[in-house]
Amino acid sequence: MALEIEIHFGEGRAWTAQPGLAATVWETPAYQLLWADGGSEADLRRIWEARQGRRGWVVVLLAASNNPSRVRVVGPQDARPVRELPAEAVWNLVRKSRDKAPREAAALFAGEFGRFEEAVVPGIRVKDLLTPHFVQERLCQPENQRRLADAVAGETSPLDCARQIVEVVERYGLRPVDSPETPKPITEKDLAVVCYQVVLPAGT
Repeated sequence: MALEIEIHFGEGRAWTAQPGLAATVWETPAYQLLWADGGSEADLRRIWEARQGRRGWVVVLLAASNNPSRVRVVGPQDARPVRELPAEAVWNLVRKSRDKAPREAAALFAGEFGRFEEAVVPGIRVKDLLTPHFVQERLCQPENQRRLADAVAGETSPLDCARQIVEVVERYGLRPVDSPETPKPITEKDLAVVCYQVVLPAGT
C-alpha cells in the first residue's frame, strides 16, 4: 500500500518517533497519515502516540500485515486497539476522507473502522485489545488453542474457532451492539457551559 499512498499523496517525509521506530508521514488538512513497514503492536502504538503527542491531531497509522489483503491500523482517536482490516476498504476510506474537515474525518474513520471490524464477526463489536482480528486469528494460533483447550477442543477452522471463543468471551460481558451514527459537527452555539477548577493552597 505504501506505493499507492505515494502515487496519490506524493512523496512522504521520513520521520522517527524514537530510535528504531520510524515511519513515513503525509500531512493533509484533514489528518496526518503515517506508514510503517513493520513492527510489533507495541511499536505501532508508540509511533502513533509520539506523532499525536496530545496535540489534537487526527492521526491514522497504517502498517504492513502478514496478510497482503489486509493492513494494520492505529487511530484515529487512540492508540488502542491495533486493528487488522481489509486493505482495499481502508485505502478507499483514506482517499475519501482527504478533503474533509478534521473533526468530520475523525468521525468517519472511527465509524468505518468499527464497521469493517463488525464484518469479520457479524453482530459482535469487540473493544480494546479484543478486536475481531485478535479473536478470530491470533487466538486460533496453535499455541493459543492449547491454552484455550477448555473453550476450543480439537482442530477447528478459524471461523469455528472464532465462534466458540466469542461464546466464552460473551460470558464475561461482551454484548452485540449497533454501530453508532457518525456524530454531526458542532458549532459555537452548541457550547452552553464551560467548567473550570481552581486549586488553592491549603489553609486559604
